[in-house]
Amino acid sequence: MKTPVHSSIKTQGSQREGAALLLVLWAVGVICIAVVGLTAMTQSAIQDETELQQSDGARYLAESGLAILSCPGIKNGDPVLTQTLPGGGHFTAHAVGENGRLQINAVLKHQNRTVLQQLFLGWGLNSVEADTVIDCMLDWVDPLAGRRLNGAGPNDYVAAGLAYGPTGKEFISVEQMAQVLHFDLVTRRKSDWRNFFTVWTDGSLDLNSASADMVAAATGASHSKAVEMVTYLSGPDGVPDTGDDIRFANLEDARQFLGISPEVWGALATPLGIESPVTRMLSIGQSGPIQASLSMVVNRATTPFTLLEQKQL
Repeated sequence: MKTPVHSSIKTQGSQREGAALLLVLWAVGVICIAVVGLTAMTQSAIQDETELQQSDGARYLAESGLAILSCPGIKNGDPVLTQTLPGGGHFTAHAVGENGRLQINAVLKHQNRTVLQQLFLGWGLNSVEADTVIDCMLDWVDPLAGRRLNGAGPNDYVAAGLAYGPTGKEFISVEQMAQVLHFDLVTRRKSDWRNFFTVWTDGSLDLNSASADMVAAATGASHSKAVEMVTYLSGPDGVPDTGDDIRFANLEDARQFLGISPEVWGALATPLGIESPVTRMLSIGQSGPIQASLSMVVNRATTPFTLLEQKQL
C-alpha cells in the first residue's frame, strides 16, 4: 500500500520542525552558557576591581598614618593617630624606639657573645646551638679570621648546596641574617626574631623601649624582673607605646629597679641608654576587609628627619 502523499509531506515537515527546534534549543543553550560565563567574568572583574581599589585605599590610609606620625609634636596616644573616615576606612599608627632592638653589627664587631647567648638560650636553644649560630654569624662578617670552632666557612655553604656564602661585610638588613648557615636554629624557635634586631642604630640599647627578652639578655637581670620593668614602663593601661607610658629619667633609676649592683652594671658589655634617636614608625590602614601595614625607620636626631628604611610588612 502506498503512503498517502499528504501524510509523507506532513511527516517530512514534522521532522524538519523537530530538527529546527533542536537547533533553536541548542543555540539557546550556547547563548545561556555564554551569558552565564560573561556574567561570571563580569562579576569577577568587578570583584577584582573592588579588591584593587580597597588594596590601594588601605595603603593610602597606612601612608596617611605615617605622614601624620612624622609631623613635629605628634606623639603616641595622640587622637589623630587613630582615625575612622566617613567612608569606613580606618588607620592607626604608633612609634617605637628602634634603639630598643639589638644592633647586630655592633654586637658582632665587639664580639659581645654574652648578650646573644643569653637571648638565644632564653628562646630555647641549648648552649651548643647558641654557640653555633654566633660563630656562624661571626664567620659571615669576618671570614678572613678563619673558620671558628662551631662556625661555617665558604666550603660549608657549598656543601649545604647554597649558591652564596659569607660576605665579609656587615649585615645590610635584619632579613639578611636568615641567610647565615644554621640560623634556622633561631627561626624555628622564635618566629618573630626580626623584631629584636636592627642595623640602624649606634649600638646603644634604650631600656625605655627594649622588650623584656632584650632587657634580661643585656643586663643579666632575671626574665621575671625584666617583665616587671617593661610592665611598669607601659603605664596604667599596660600597653607599650601609648600615651601614658612611663620613662626612666636616667640609667641609675633603671639599675635600681632591676636590682643590679653598680659593679656588675658598670661591667656590662652592651652600651645602655634611655633615649632612642632612631624611631620605627608603624601604621596599619584598612579599607573594607583589606589591610596594609607599613613600616618606616627614621633618624630623628637630624633636621629634617633622615629616612633609613621604608617597607610594606
